[in-house]
Amino acid sequence: MFSERIKQLREEVGLTLEELAERLDTYKSTLSRYENELRAPDIDFVVKLALYFKVSIDWLVGNTDNRYLSLVHMQQVPEFKEEANRFIEVAQLAYESGLSADDLERIIRVIISTKNRGV
Repeated sequence: MFSERIKQLREEVGLTLEELAERLDTYKSTLSRYENELRAPDIDFVVKLALYFKVSIDWLVGNTDNRYLSLVHMQQVPEFKEEANRFIEVAQLAYESGLSADDLERIIRVIISTKNRGV
């Protein structure tokens, strides 16, 4: 499962093996071996990959179909703590404002559309 997931993540962001290897400070051949199930990664690499792609380790190794870290888990990871806290603040503000999940989705879609048009 790990081999499929690492390849999936790499392809989703449009990185070559060489580009991802450079970003993760490893070798292209090492990543190739992981993707082709010729070598199993050590736990340090699994953690590094999960942090880089912001996915859960359990998802990477096939223990769950839940791909992303929960905000509670993100708060415990120093690299994500600030971002997680900001999401929680925004959710609290939305709740206090009486905005529904549908309202928030519409607002986010407008912002993304505006950003994509370069406005």
